[in-house]
Amino acid sequence: MSRPLQILIAEDNAADAELLVRALHRSGFTPQWSRVDTEAGFLESLHDRLELVISDYEMPQFTGPRALELTRARFPDLPFIIISGTIGEETAVEAMRLGATDYLLKDRLVRLGPAVNRALGEAQLRRERRLMEEDFRLLFAQNPMPMWVYDIETLGFLAVNDAAVAHYGYARTEFLQMTLKDIRPPEDVPRLLQAVRDRRDGMTRTGLWRHRRKDGTELIVEPTAHRTTFQGRPAELVLAHDVTDRLATEQALRDSESRLRIVTDNARIGLVMVDPEHRYVFANATYSELLGLPAREIVGERVADVLAPIYEEQIRRRLAEAFAGSRVAFELTRPLPDGARHYAVRYEPTQVDGKVALVVVVLTDVTERRRAEQAIRDQLDELRRWHEVTLGRERRIMELKREVNALLAERQQPARYATEDP
Repeated sequence: MSRPLQILIAEDNAADAELLVRALHRSGFTPQWSRVDTEAGFLESLHDRLELVISDYEMPQFTGPRALELTRARFPDLPFIIISGTIGEETAVEAMRLGATDYLLKDRLVRLGPAVNRALGEAQLRRERRLMEEDFRLLFAQNPMPMWVYDIETLGFLAVNDAAVAHYGYARTEFLQMTLKDIRPPEDVPRLLQAVRDRRDGMTRTGLWRHRRKDGTELIVEPTAHRTTFQGRPAELVLAHDVTDRLATEQALRDSESRLRIVTDNARIGLVMVDPEHRYVFANATYSELLGLPAREIVGERVADVLAPIYEEQIRRRLAEAFAGSRVAFELTRPLPDGARHYAVRYEPTQVDGKVALVVVVLTDVTERRRAEQAIRDQLDELRRWHEVTLGRERRIMELKREVNALLAERQQPARYATEDP
C-alpha cells in the first residue's frame, strides 16, 4: 500500500526532479510535490504540511545549504535530504553538521526510498521526544511541589523547578552550583551517601529527611525519587514533599489526644463516642470500668456486641432518637452477678453539616446513690410500721381504762383512770 507524501523539491533540472519522484513511487510512496529553484520560490512553498524537503546541493540561483538554513529556521524537525551529482565526502559531512538528515548522489537513487523512510522515522521520533520534553517541562517547571534533577555520580543539581527555588530560598543559579549535601545537616550526609548507593531503578520513596533552607530553617521532607537520564548523565528526578506542617499538626493532635485521654481516664464519668452504625469511635477507661466490662479496647466494636442483651432492651431505641437529633437522658440498669448496677446516661448528638455524625455518651454510676435512697425509703417504711404499732397499743390501753372505769361506775365507785385522749 502506497504512502502519501508531501514533498518540496529544490532542483533546477526538471528531468532530475522527475527521476526523484519515480524513485519514490518505486519505494511505495505517492508524492504530492512541487519544484522550485529560487530562494523566493522556496520560501513561498515552505509550509507546515510538508513532510520532506529534497534539495540539490548546487543550483544557478539557489543552494542546498541555504535551503537547509531556511528550513531549519522555520521547521527544525522537517526531514531534509541533499542530493547532488558531485558532492564530496567533506561537503556531505558539513551538510550533516548543519542539520541535513541525509545526503545522496544522483546516480544512486536506489538508496532514496530507504533514506526517506529513515528520515521520516527519525523525524517522528524527534517530534515525540519534543512532545515528551514539553510535557516534562510542563510537569516539572510548573509543578507546585519542589522538584529537582541531580547527577547520581556528583550529587550536583542539574535542574530545579520554580517551586524549589521559592521553597528553599536559593536562586536557580545558586542551586545549580550546589549538591544534595548542601541542603542536608552535616550529620545526615553519611546516610544520604548510603541511600544514593543503595537506590534501585524505578520509583522509590526514601523515607523522612531533614532539609535546610537558605535561611537555615529545617524542613522535614518525604522525597519520591525516580532514576532517569538527563543531559546524557545518569540522574535522579526527585519530588520533595514538605511534611513539616503535617507532622507538627499530627504531633499536636497526638499531644491533644494524650491530654484528653489523661483527663477522661481520670474522670469518674464514662465517656464514649458512637457513630451512626452504633460503633464506638472513642472510649475512656472509666467507661469500661464503670460498666464492669473486661479490660479491652472497645473502639471499633458495635455497642450491640459489647452491651448485649441490654442494647436491645434499653439502648438501641434511645440511640436512634439521638441520631435523629434529640438529646436523650435516661437511667440504664445492667444486671451483674453481684447485683444490678444503675447508671445515669445522657446522649448528646453532634452535628456536622446539619447531620448527626456522632453521639457523645456520658455515663455516671448512680448505683450507690440508688442504694442509699432505697435504704432511706426502707427506714421510713420501718418507722411507719413502728408508729402504727405504737398507736395501736395506746388505743388498746385507753379502751382497757374505759372498761375499768365502766365496771367501777356499775359498782358506784369513782373512776380510777383519766380517759381523755391527750
